[in-house]
Amino acid sequence: MDLEGIIEAVKYNCNVSDARYWGFFSICGLLMRLRELYRSEHSLKPWEAIPREEISRWIEEREKLWQELEGATLGPIRIDDEIFEPFSVEEINERLNPAGLLYGGGYGRFNKPSFFLARLRAFDEIYDYHVYHAGEEFCRDLLAPAAMLQGRCIFIREEQIRVLLW
Repeated sequence: MDLEGIIEAVKYNCNVSDARYWGFFSICGLLMRLRELYRSEHSLKPWEAIPREEISRWIEEREKLWQELEGATLGPIRIDDEIFEPFSVEEINERLNPAGLLYGGGYGRFNKPSFFLARLRAFDEIYDYHVYHAGEEFCRDLLAPAAMLQGRCIFIREEQIRVLLW
């Protein structure tokens, strides 16, 4: 399984979604989300300082990337020899979960497409719900809810809970 290729495909979709929807956030809301996305992409804990010059450059680069991707469409997710649509969450997870990975994709606030790829830390079945616990996140978009419900699946994102509690 080509983990780097999967991360690249999911991150591409995160960037396409962010390029289309960044303007839906207030300036303050966007800056806070960018700060947390920077932390996530640079593996920083919520309590670790972010160097101002570095994040300023990173935001400038991100804005340029979003300009390039404004008209782009979401791409497929390739796992070995199979190609999946980005919202085929159950099918993608059937392939990724045995490898200890978890994929999330759906629509969030403002009907914004939202994606993440993480380590699968735990799985529980509670009544007829599948409860997935996401550990370390490899990539995500601007929206980062602590938990998500999709059909009979609940995704608990521990990194995002840590940010909320901090």
